[in-house]
Amino acid sequence: MSELYGEAWLASGQNRAYERRVVRKVYPLVLGASLVARAGVRLIDRQPQVVTLHARTLIPGQEYQIEKLGRTGERRPVSNLLERFMLDELPQLTAAYKGTAPLVGPRGTTPEYRQQLFDAMDDGSAVDQWVKILEQQRPGLLSTYSLRLHGIHDGPTDESELSWSEVQAEAFERYEADSRDWYDASQSHSAHLITGFTHIVAAKLKHLVTPAGQDLTGQPH
Repeated sequence: MSELYGEAWLASGQNRAYERRVVRKVYPLVLGASLVARAGVRLIDRQPQVVTLHARTLIPGQEYQIEKLGRTGERRPVSNLLERFMLDELPQLTAAYKGTAPLVGPRGTTPEYRQQLFDAMDDGSAVDQWVKILEQQRPGLLSTYSLRLHGIHDGPTDESELSWSEVQAEAFERYEADSRDWYDASQSHSAHLITGFTHIVAAKLKHLVTPAGQDLTGQPH
């Protein structure tokens, strides 16, 4: 059987079956990590609300919610650690296992920032093409852009700290990455993204202590 590509792959039962097989292999580890993470957020960060809901969108005006572990945007040791390793996304792995959300797909942003990205492109044809691509997909956990973000940097930066030129650069970077993921969509491409994710997490695990003598939460030992 020849490999499916693009829209044919994304809409296929083979895609859903493949992602579920991948997640099923690590699901016991996911459950264990989730229990440990929840205990840490509750006992160390002292946060009674362990799982929080966050509004996201791919296209302005079309919002959805995702679940995250910990309190993002605050200086909480365990929550910061989870975000650094993308482990705050563990509930989304559970959704992928249940088949209620894809494992591979474009990453959403806050509704306010998504509108900024579209406005910053200042290119109507590119925006129209981006919308067309996003309309045919469901938001996922892994994408070329999300791996690039976590691979080069520690993770998402504070959107309010970005200059307009930086927002413009990110808009086109996201557009190009989402376009590539759409046209290259296949089992091979999904496997490439999944492998990239495991390599990023493994590399970060090897650097639990930074050269400056600080742990991943930014706190000195």
